[in-house]
Order: sequence, then structure tokens, then C-alpha cells
Amino acid sequence: MIDDSTGITSLTIQAQDSVSVGQITLDAVGSGNLSILADTNANNVGSTITLNGIISSDQGTAALNVAGGTDLDDLIVVSSDIDMVSSVTIQDADRVDLGANVDLRGSFVNVSSDLTTGIRLAGAGTNIIEGKTGAVTLGDATDTATITELQIDAESDIILADVILDGAGANLLDLNVDTGNDGASNIDFVGNV
Repeated sequence: MIDDSTGITSLTIQAQDSVSVGQITLDAVGSGNLSILADTNANNVGSTITLNGIISSDQGTAALNVAGGTDLDDLIVVSSDIDMVSSVTIQDADRVDLGANVDLRGSFVNVSSDLTTGIRLAGAGTNIIEGKTGAVTLGDATDTATITELQIDAESDIILADVILDGAGANLLDLNVDTGNDGASNIDFVGNV
């Protein structure tokens, strides 16, 4: 477990191959950005970033960047919630697996469209992705488990690539824009739903 007490400027956890982290809490005033990077030399096929604990911040401007190598052949496994005071960006991988009832929250959330395979909802239950003060942008998403709901909330716009929820179960896609009810916002489909 990593818990800052003094307000770090930034924290980077990186490896030329795989990375696995547990709980990380950035809750001191002045906390900066957190980067978790794997396959930093972009030549290890199938490197994995495993996020096994809650990653959160509630002070400062702490943003989260999770990225594999630029060769786009790595796996990012998110097994616990992410709740950041600033942005959440997940990019540069073959796919991102979201576990059962795992939520992604940040000022805005971008699970990049550069993912080769996309986002896989890999656990039964509900996944919530929330842009607390901004947009949510998601690459292709599909379910491989009996999900109940994929809920996407954004203070501004939602931008979606392909979304395929065809597993057993309710398979509800719940999209909520302008959650602060203070302006015009859009849902943009750049793929098929």
C-alpha cells in the first residue's frame, strides 16, 4: 500500500515488462500525478499492468495515467475501483479488463480508442465510469461475463466507440450526460451500439 502524507509532486511506477500494484492513496494537499507504466521499451509482447487495489485521490490535482508500451500489445487489468480528483487516462494496450463491479471515476475519464482489442467487461455486476466535471471517452467495449449494467455518467459529453453487450443477463447500457444539469452536453457515437 502507498499512502502519501506530504503531497508528492509526482509518482511514477514503471517497468520494461509487467507491473502489479496494490492500494494507492494520494490524499495530501498538493498531491501530484500518478503514472503506472509497463513495457516502457515497447518490445515485450504481452506485458501486464495489474491494478489490484483501490487507487484514489481527494486532494490536489492528482491525475492518473496508466499505459502499456506504444506497440499496443499489452494487457491492463483493473480489479479495484479508481477514484481520482483529476483525470483518469488508460491507454497504449491491446485491451483493458474491468473486473466485477469495478468503477472508474475522475474529473474526466479517457479509456483510449488506441486499444487494439478494446475494453472487456470481465466480471459479473455493474461497472460505473464517471467524468465528475468533464467528459467520458471510451474505446470499443464488450462484455465477456454476465454483466448487469454499464453506467456512464459525465458532467459534459460522452464519446463512445463500439459497445457490444451481448452476454447473458440484463445488459443495460445507462448513459447520463450533464449530470450537474448546468449546460448542453452530447452523447457521440463513433461506433455501433
